[in-house]
Amino acid sequence: MSNKLETLSQKNRSNLSSVSLRFLDHQRRHGTEMLSRWLSDCKGGYIISLLLRYSAISIRISVLTFIFLYLLASGCQTRLCFQLREVMSPHDSGACKHYDSTGDGKPDFFTFTDNNGRISRIGYDNDVDAAPDIIVNLDEIPASRCRHLVLILDGIGYDLLKKCYDSGKLRMFYPPSRIVSPYPSVTEISISAILGSSPPRAVQSRYFDRKTNSMVGGVMDYMKGKNEPFAASLTYRAPQHVDGLSYLMGMPMFNSELNTVKHLFEKRQSREVIAYLVSSAAVSVRDGAAGQMECLNQLDRFVVEALWQSRGLVKVTLLADHGLSYEQVEWLDLEKHLMDRGWLLKKHINGPRDVVLSTLGVVTYACFSTRRPCALSEDLITCKGVDLVSYAKDDAVEVLTPGGDRAVIRVRGGRFVYNPIAGDPLLLTPILGNLEADENGGYNSEDLLLATATHIYPAPLQRLWEAHFCRVENPPDVIVSLKDRYCSGPPSFGMVRITTTHGNLNYRNSVTFLMSTAGTFKPVMRTCDIREQIGHLLGNPWPMRE
Repeated sequence: MSNKLETLSQKNRSNLSSVSLRFLDHQRRHGTEMLSRWLSDCKGGYIISLLLRYSAISIRISVLTFIFLYLLASGCQTRLCFQLREVMSPHDSGACKHYDSTGDGKPDFFTFTDNNGRISRIGYDNDVDAAPDIIVNLDEIPASRCRHLVLILDGIGYDLLKKCYDSGKLRMFYPPSRIVSPYPSVTEISISAILGSSPPRAVQSRYFDRKTNSMVGGVMDYMKGKNEPFAASLTYRAPQHVDGLSYLMGMPMFNSELNTVKHLFEKRQSREVIAYLVSSAAVSVRDGAAGQMECLNQLDRFVVEALWQSRGLVKVTLLADHGLSYEQVEWLDLEKHLMDRGWLLKKHINGPRDVVLSTLGVVTYACFSTRRPCALSEDLITCKGVDLVSYAKDDAVEVLTPGGDRAVIRVRGGRFVYNPIAGDPLLLTPILGNLEADENGGYNSEDLLLATATHIYPAPLQRLWEAHFCRVENPPDVIVSLKDRYCSGPPSFGMVRITTTHGNLNYRNSVTFLMSTAGTFKPVMRTCDIREQIGHLLGNPWPMRE
């Protein structure tokens, strides 16, 4: 493949622009949906990923320029392809909503709610009298007889989803459960925990490798998916280079991704489809919570149509990997703060004042490597946008907050010990007073989870300890949790308006949701509990191995 692409680079460069122009002209006549779907589906994404990976730099630039010019020319008006249209009914059918699937203006599909307002039955009109003749009771169809569609959204907070659910949308699902994501609350760690895959190499694709004493990875590793071990378990994940387009386009790309998932599911090639939609987070960066509400409204229509097409023989599970801050952020210059205090920002660690900042995306946390994590943490906590700093010491984690509060977290016999040294940095003392500790002062992780699910820092003891010891292969020495109004990342992002992002330890960034049309889950759980919960609901191990 690489030889063929090199031949293309040498012989056919002059043809690339003419091919692009002809294709652009074709798309202007026939609409934008084809290219947007092609970019997101397996074939188109695979071809472009090969071009970007193996071809000469001129070909890479041409491909990306072509995509960008196409999007500008088309106006990015990708729309979802729904066949159902909600209409009024001439009869009192008892249905909560009536839909027309043929375009004649008469209802032929109906949804009915139970006493809790959940859609539990669907109806079909077979004799064209605009009234249901067949009623399908969804709750009486066992999951073992149905296909399973799993939609993993990127970055939807629990409170936003619950607001949408309470407004009457997505009512074919049972009530949502709260999910507490790992810390830092990022996709790579969270989805690896959801699907039970091996731990990622690091928190992000660019990180400090102590074995080589150097920074490794970066944008190309991200585009190749090297830090996404979970990808093998997914039926659909847009090629990583599409992620950038998602943040550029927003809602049109979400519609395109949803169209692609719809297309994959309709192929009926497997009993289960697991899809990860990165563009749901991209919409929030552009349009905030309002944009994500529109995403959820589109998903409501999407699931109604899936029920209609399958005659109820589909169970849909909807979840997200982490929450979001839902607050516009400004870039925080952590490097300058440290240099002003005598630290040397480098890509290697050779001396006691050397420090490496691992950064790739725009997030509300920061990761550092150094030989003196305690001294570095004490300087970082004085920075104006820093909320909390943690670092590993022996087999424990020390936590600092502004004002001098400090505590140590240990694990003893699988239980978590919280030892405040000065003050109460995690604000846990009143909560722990209502829980039962063992002789070592250790608390059960499940008790801690339930007691802190709505706390400013949900399940902080377990999440902080795991962040330094067992979530990634190359953990940072120091992790900084920023306040919601601040972000870290490449300095170039300091000039970009970012409506929201994620990553820190607090509730909004950390708590997301899980719900299904197949039944209910525990009201509160960790991300790593999802596999067992879905498997129990379906009656077989999850993810399914076909």
